Amino acid sequence: MARKDASEFSLLYSLLNFTPLWEYIGTLPDTEQIIYYLLFSGGPDSVGLAMTLKKLADFSSGSSRNFNPNEVLKKVHNPQIRRILQSFFRTNKKVNLVLLHLNHKLRPTADEEAEWVRRFAAEHGLICTIEEQDISQTAKASKASIEEAGRYARYNFLLRFLNQPGAIGFTAHTLDDHAESVILNLAEKTGLGGLLGIAPVLWGKIYRPFLGVRKSDILSWLEARKIKYLTDESNLIPDRPRTFIRHRVIPLLVKLNPQARENILETSSNLRDYEGLFSWALETIGSSAAVESEYLRKFFLLPMLPNVNYWMIDVFRWRRELINSMNVTLRSLLKAFGFELDWREAEELAESIKLLRTYFYRLSKDAIIEFHLPSQMIFLLKKKDFNTETINISCRKILTNGNKLDLRYVDYKALKGLVERVKSGDTLPSFSTPPKELHRRKEANYMALFSSEVTLPLIIREWKRGDCIKLSRNVGTAKLSDIFTNKKIPRSIRESLPVVTDANGEVLWVPGVCRSQVYYVSSRSRGGYFFSWRVSCEN
Repeated sequence: MARKDASEFSLLYSLLNFTPLWEYIGTLPDTEQIIYYLLFSGGPDSVGLAMTLKKLADFSSGSSRNFNPNEVLKKVHNPQIRRILQSFFRTNKKVNLVLLHLNHKLRPTADEEAEWVRRFAAEHGLICTIEEQDISQTAKASKASIEEAGRYARYNFLLRFLNQPGAIGFTAHTLDDHAESVILNLAEKTGLGGLLGIAPVLWGKIYRPFLGVRKSDILSWLEARKIKYLTDESNLIPDRPRTFIRHRVIPLLVKLNPQARENILETSSNLRDYEGLFSWALETIGSSAAVESEYLRKFFLLPMLPNVNYWMIDVFRWRRELINSMNVTLRSLLKAFGFELDWREAEELAESIKLLRTYFYRLSKDAIIEFHLPSQMIFLLKKKDFNTETINISCRKILTNGNKLDLRYVDYKALKGLVERVKSGDTLPSFSTPPKELHRRKEANYMALFSSEVTLPLIIREWKRGDCIKLSRNVGTAKLSDIFTNKKIPRSIRESLPVVTDANGEVLWVPGVCRSQVYYVSSRSRGGYFFSWRVSCEN
């Protein structure tokens, strides 16, 4: 569209060439009524879009006698959209326009502005719905900024009307708004999403047909027709980041290149074309990582407490290929597993992987992300509430996550063979080096023997700081934390390995890690208790 174009159909041409809207309308039945819902502030942008949508509604319903569809449609560039529009105008589809105004109660003039909106709607024969919400109180309650709370409230207001058939939502964002958003996102440090700026379509329900229209063109169009609008004087003062960009930064860019706004929009459009490719690539990586995580779990088969979900990502296998996009890839990858890292933490994790240094981050009370340097794997853990008194065992018990526990008394006849079997079978896979040749296992069996004097029931609980275990006479008592460190067991894993105690709280066993010399059993013992902790793949 030409600059300062105030001709009769100049804004309408922008609306008719807005492809996403007509692709959607083309899917609607010819008999279906359409209702346009426009978020309406009363400013020049929303007034311009309201008058354009009203004109379109009049044309489509056949109520405008001076309208020649064939003449107007010559300015529609896409032949497919032109055919949809021809059908749209030919069927005389019933279209209504509803203005939605949310009174934020932020300025002394807010009530007067709401009343102005009501008069504007009445003057132009439009339906108008006005609601009030104290945004300052909403922001305080949600601990959000005024701008964020206001935006959230406005879109919630609009979305309430869009569930009915034929309802289409609109906002009047312009080319200027888009350029400001991209520059603001750049200044605040952003990913690809920030460079995309304002999306032409939001949630598949809300359309922004003026994204390619300059505010100056809207003002010229309104002034040529002497159509009144509201002016928010706070938008004229460069005391906020967005108004500073609007009044100080954009004019300098336009001096450098008069097409600066359009070029920013074109760049965002080009990046949006790549976004699908990026999304597909990240989804593919995420799917591969999920499959790999299951494979790793079947290799390690860890005896974990039943309140734990955990995943493993073998960074060693793909670190070189993704080294230059590590932070973006990791952020999307972890999000696929349900772990939301902000950009700062994603960069720190990526840097730790690049420089091969340990990273441990407690995302929340019950969610942990760890890059374990010896194994060069990322461990992700999520825990649910766990009552230390809920698991005790004096016989067979089945836990969740593929864990089966079996405690049974054996006499001296069975002991001789079990002693040797337990010595060789109670060992975790090594975390000391990156996993190389992985062999998937169906199950792993961690085993321990206790003398018949052990005080039952045995209790299974989480590891506690300061936990100690009595080893051989030469070693004496050792802290479990030191044993975990020496065996290079990841911090995230050690927090969820089961600690088995007797009924009096004496630490007897950490499956696969260490066994106490208390209640020692030898091949000469007359009998004892055999404890098997079997871990199998549930799928």
